[in-house]
Amino acid sequence: MFHKGHLYVQSFDAYHGRENNGLACLDTNGQLKWKTGPKETFDYGNLLIADGMIYVINGESGELSLVEATPAGYRLLARHDVVPDEKQTKIWAPMALADGKLILRDNTHLTCIDIRPP
Repeated sequence: MFHKGHLYVQSFDAYHGRENNGLACLDTNGQLKWKTGPKETFDYGNLLIADGMIYVINGESGELSLVEATPAGYRLLARHDVVPDEKQTKIWAPMALADGKLILRDNTHLTCIDIRPP
């Protein structure tokens, strides 16, 4: 996703069979600004950016992370399991955001989360 002159992506290491290396930020010249590394991965989940925040889902666990969209460094703001393990299969579909509602879909369920501030 492109946001304010920077690209935020899931990072994969092609030399190790697409091993997930987490979230990364690059500038418009392709220079790496930061990368979370293999201990902070999101396992094939998707991300979207809204209001300066990155919403990134772990495609295996159903855990949603809220990360500040800044090239200054990785800043995790919150994390929460949004799809119970017993219900989720693989959350690989793109997320959608409309009117303060985040919509997630796995292979069998659709989940809608109200993310508007109280």
